[in-house]
Amino acid sequence: MEDTADQRVGRKLQLLYILTPLGLLIVCLGAINLASALVMGAGADAAMPTPMVALAATNTAEEAVVPPSSGFEQEAAPAPTSLATPAPAIVPTIPPGAEIQLLGPPPGSAFRISDTLSFYWQWSVPLAKDQSLAVYLLAQNQEYLLGRLDEPNVGQSYRLHVSIDDSTRAAGKVQWQVRLESNQAKQWLAASEIRPLALLVAQESIP
Repeated sequence: MEDTADQRVGRKLQLLYILTPLGLLIVCLGAINLASALVMGAGADAAMPTPMVALAATNTAEEAVVPPSSGFEQEAAPAPTSLATPAPAIVPTIPPGAEIQLLGPPPGSAFRISDTLSFYWQWSVPLAKDQSLAVYLLAQNQEYLLGRLDEPNVGQSYRLHVSIDDSTRAAGKVQWQVRLESNQAKQWLAASEIRPLALLVAQESIP
C-alpha cells in the first residue's frame, strides 16, 4: 500500500520536529563551550602581566640597592664630633689690703755692676701653686727679670741674691720692683712700689 503525499509530508514534519530541538541543543552547547574558552583565555591573558610587573619592580629595587661596583670602595664619612669647650682659667683674687712691702736695699742705694745684690721684701698671702714673686730691674724703658721665688725664705719674708753684669746695660740710675705673677693670668696680679737704685761701673766709687 503506497503512502499518500500527505502521509509523506507528515512524516517529514515529524522528523523535522524531532531534529530541530536536537540541533538547537547542539548549537547552544557549542556556543557555551566557545564562550567558556574565550573567557578563560582572556582571564589568563589578563593574569599573566602581574608577576612580570612584580618581577620588574623587584629587579629595579635590587638595582637601586646594589649599584654596579666601580672597583673602588668609598668609606663612609665619620660622624662629626663635638669639641669640648675648655673651662675658663680661674684667676685667684688678692685679699683687700694685701701689699708687697719692700725692705731692702733702701731707696738711693748704690752698687757696682760686679757686686752681688740682695733684695728683701714681705708678702703676707701664701702663694698658690702657679704663683711666684719676681724681681724686675727697670732701666731705659726696659725691664730685666732678675729672678723669682715661689716660696718664702722665713715666715712671710723673701730674699733674692743676684749678680748684675754688663749684659743688662743698666749702668746708672735704675729702679727695681717686685711683682706677684701667675701662670693663669696674662699680667701680674700685684706689684710693689718702684724703688730707685744706682749701678756704677767698676771705676766709679760708691758715694
